Amino acid sequence: MISDLILATERLKTEKKYLNKMVTKLVEENQKFLGENRHFREKMASFQSSPVPRKRMVEEIDEVKSTFTKVEELQDLEWQKVEEMYLQQWEREMEDKKEEIIKEKHQISETRGTVAEQGKIIENLQTQINHLREELKNSELIACQPMEQKEVHSESPMHKVAKANLLEKLVNSCLSKRLSLLRCW
Repeated sequence: MISDLILATERLKTEKKYLNKMVTKLVEENQKFLGENRHFREKMASFQSSPVPRKRMVEEIDEVKSTFTKVEELQDLEWQKVEEMYLQQWEREMEDKKEEIIKEKHQISETRGTVAEQGKIIENLQTQINHLREELKNSELIACQPMEQKEVHSESPMHKVAKANLLEKLVNSCLSKRLSLLRCW
C-alpha cells in the first residue's frame, strides 16, 4: 500500500514537471504574441497618425484578430490534451487499485476458509482427546480397583506415588502420540 502511494507520488511529481514545462511553454508563446501585439499596436498607432487608406488598416486588424484566434485555439487544444492525459492516467490507476482490492478480497476469503477448516479439525481433535481421557480414566479405575483391594495393606505411600507418576507419564505419552497422528492427518 505504501509502495503504491510512493509510485503515485512519483507519477504526480513527473506530471507536475510536465505541466510546469507546458505552462512555461505557453507563457513563452504568450510573451511572443504579446510582443507581436505591441508591434501591431505600434503599427496601428502609426497608421492613425499617418494617412493610410482605411481598407489596409482594416485588413491588418483582421489579420491580428485571426492570429489571436489561432493562438486561443492552440491553447485550448493543448489543455484538452493535458486533461485527457490526466483522465486516462487516473482511469488506469483506478483500474489497478480495483484489481488489487479484488485480489485482497480473494485472499481474505481463502484465509477464512482455511481458518474454518482448521477450527473444525481442532474441534475434532479436542473431542478425540476428551474421549481418550475418559477411556483412560475408566481403564485406570478398572485397573486400579482389583489392585487396591488386594494391595491396600501391602503398598507403601511412596510406591503409590511412583505408580501414579508412571501412569501419568504413560497417559501423556499416549495422548501426545495420538495428537501427533491427528496433526499429520
